[in-house]
Amino acid sequence: MSTFPVDCKTLLNELAEKLTREPSEEAIVSVYNASLLLILAGHGEYSYKALSSLLSGELAISSDSALVNQYKGIFLSLCHGLKMSSPCLPNQKAMSFLELSEFLKTQEKKGFAMLLLDRWGAKYFLPREMADLVPPTPPLPDGWTEGFIERLIGKGEPLDWAKVRDFLYFDGYRSIQAFIRFGDIDSAIKLIEVYRLACNANKRPWQWEVLMIAIKTYVDLGQEEKAREYLTQWWQATEDRERMTIEIVTLIGMPDVASTFLSGVLQDIMDISEADAINFLGALNSRSYTSPTPFIPTVTDWYNFLGTWNEAIFDNLDEEYMDIYKSQYSNVLKGKSFLRIGATEEEVSELENRLETKLPLSYRNFLLASNGFTILHQYCDLYGTDQIKWFVEENRDWVECWDDGYDVDDAKYFQYGEHQDCCWIRGRYMKTALQISSTEDGDVYLLNPQIFDSRNEWEAWDFGNKNPGAYRYRSFWDMMQKAARRRFEDQTT
Repeated sequence: MSTFPVDCKTLLNELAEKLTREPSEEAIVSVYNASLLLILAGHGEYSYKALSSLLSGELAISSDSALVNQYKGIFLSLCHGLKMSSPCLPNQKAMSFLELSEFLKTQEKKGFAMLLLDRWGAKYFLPREMADLVPPTPPLPDGWTEGFIERLIGKGEPLDWAKVRDFLYFDGYRSIQAFIRFGDIDSAIKLIEVYRLACNANKRPWQWEVLMIAIKTYVDLGQEEKAREYLTQWWQATEDRERMTIEIVTLIGMPDVASTFLSGVLQDIMDISEADAINFLGALNSRSYTSPTPFIPTVTDWYNFLGTWNEAIFDNLDEEYMDIYKSQYSNVLKGKSFLRIGATEEEVSELENRLETKLPLSYRNFLLASNGFTILHQYCDLYGTDQIKWFVEENRDWVECWDDGYDVDDAKYFQYGEHQDCCWIRGRYMKTALQISSTEDGDVYLLNPQIFDSRNEWEAWDFGNKNPGAYRYRSFWDMMQKAARRRFEDQTT
């Protein structure tokens, strides 16, 4: 899932520059992300042109891409906001404006219902046909006295954090959901305002779902100023972390909310001008990409990359987890290094003889740079030469569970990056996969010798039962680049 930093003007210009050096698969993601930025900044017509570029030609988005459903939802909502009919989209017929309006009403109803779903099991989450089994208006939880509310919003003696937390993340959140679900809008609005004051008084971020509900509610009521206020609140509430696209896609997927963006509510805050939008479209229209010489990281490349990663981790160690780390990685913390002494050529050759295979050069160079590595935030050890083994050796039951005879066609399988669905794997490949890491809560790193390129780079899997499946990469190097980036994304969210 993509994230957007605070400085979106710079990001848009960076996306324009990247188009000249990205292959089509990555360029599609850049165009898609730029289109989201342009909608948020109120430049709907430019976003329409950018999204339209993904319908044909070199950058045509595949109907098998994991991005395609989000893409279609954004495009349709944008067409509605621009009061246009919609063109033919992948697996989606063209629609007149009236047909589009009716279609989006149904889709929006389903999407909003998901925001009202109480994932924590509150007793008021029941199908509407069972509404007569509960009071028409859900009561407030016990203990929500007037005095409690006053203290919660910063008037009077402060509450302890446990009570504040329960209100912000459990009881208060649930009650707002329940009031909206049962149609008691007045009570919902009062509680939303209390929630806002409580967040401000306790200097706590909003639950993003509560902000989505608040924005949608005020838009539906036609209270434009309040809707704008909360859209701005949403943007400012996330300024200390990167914005997840799930929030952005959810909001733009609500046609009336998308129209509010297109009116320019965030234009000044985002600081993306019409000239910036034109510059991006210019870069898109003049895109010329030449495939670079395939990159194989050297031992020095690996050593520099791992050293930078190691330094960044130690510079940002969270005291909250230090006790956990100390019990499992005391030697690593003591030496302040996750790197290990590099393997010798003899050790790597002995490994290849034991496995009866020639390792990919990039992975071989990794072992020569550091004979194993600890990925602290994932509680995972990349194995050294004495630990690497075929996955099936100690995990036959696991392999047989996933080798269920189900296959995935090439169009779905050979999608990488944000285009892929982690469920689109071929379980039979696990029989011959190389295990290169420890397992942690059902997660493991694998190399797949069945899929390789002209450089003999094996496909790499970040596999986990909870995914469920594998996020796949063209090489071990690509997978480790993502693992490092994920560490720094986690620090900003």
